[in-house]
Amino acid sequence: MRFFRTFFGALIALSLLTLASPADSATGAIPVLLASVPHSKFAYVIESASSGCGHTFCLWFSRISDPPAPSSDRKLPPLHPLGGQPTGNLESLQFTSPDDGYLWAKEGRVSALYVTTDGAHSWHRTVATSSLLPVHPFTATQGHLYFVTETCSGMGICRNFRLHSAGVSGTIWTSRSLSLSPDTSGVGLGAIGSDLWIEEGPITGTRVLFSRNAGRTFIQWTPNIYGVPTGCIMTASTTSNIWAECPTGMNFLYEVSVDGGHHWRAIDTGGFIPTTAGGALDPLNAHIAFVDVGANAMPRSADLLRASPDGATVKVGRLGCSILLGLDFVDTTHGLADCQQTPQANSTVLLMTSNGGRTWIPFH
Repeated sequence: MRFFRTFFGALIALSLLTLASPADSATGAIPVLLASVPHSKFAYVIESASSGCGHTFCLWFSRISDPPAPSSDRKLPPLHPLGGQPTGNLESLQFTSPDDGYLWAKEGRVSALYVTTDGAHSWHRTVATSSLLPVHPFTATQGHLYFVTETCSGMGICRNFRLHSAGVSGTIWTSRSLSLSPDTSGVGLGAIGSDLWIEEGPITGTRVLFSRNAGRTFIQWTPNIYGVPTGCIMTASTTSNIWAECPTGMNFLYEVSVDGGHHWRAIDTGGFIPTTAGGALDPLNAHIAFVDVGANAMPRSADLLRASPDGATVKVGRLGCSILLGLDFVDTTHGLADCQQTPQANSTVLLMTSNGGRTWIPFH
């Protein structure tokens, strides 16, 4: 993210933000973003309200825990309103530990990255890019940060693909050229430590580029990914076990690999999941992932499934979300869900489960 060009502009942006815990936020504030912390009982939540801080754009940022404990107020970088979005110019937020977090925001014609290494008590701006497409894919893993940029023409021809990598603090970046096809329809990214997977979809078929040394060198292969466009969000639980959330235009398909991305199986969700159904994939570990197919896809039965690495699923319970904004299981028993219950945004609530997703109650 980019600092505003003038000090006055920065003061205005900062004045638009106020921080409090969920319990102390303004009346009518709704949870609009739930950011998980892998292998931790903690999560981060952003709440939004149209009033309560002296302005019409109010955000509250807190670290919460599951099982519940007193929440802790945290800070955000200087965000500002953008296009009626409840989180303003924020593009994405990821944490790799309770202390290390990464927030992308759109600032004019660039996207920029803020990094915290102290649990969101403070943030520093590290790098910005003016790539035509959004700065996705981006992935953060223990010790490493990666993102891909490209330059695309109005005809959809892309070139100058580059991989950018840095250490956990994001202070020193390395940029390397990527040999991707100009007709690539999308780029997927996944990583665990210095192991890195880049997926692309040229006309000739999907390819995976794999690196064991943080992108310095690659080998490549053609996987048997189940006929979907590339751009998958890949979550590596181990160097062998990878879960993938793949867009298919108006739908999502979820897949799993147990051999480091060479072969893939579709997770049995009963078919493609419409993007409007509110589905979500939450990999817990190498053995279990939770999948929500959305209330619209399963209007009268369990819409939350538990998946295994062979692609099989079992029905767990019902969330009933019109849109599921976030799903975060910290173990097989405890989980959080940022659930918009009806088509109305003000119906959004933060829910919790203590029985593996069979039943849900408001977070407290």
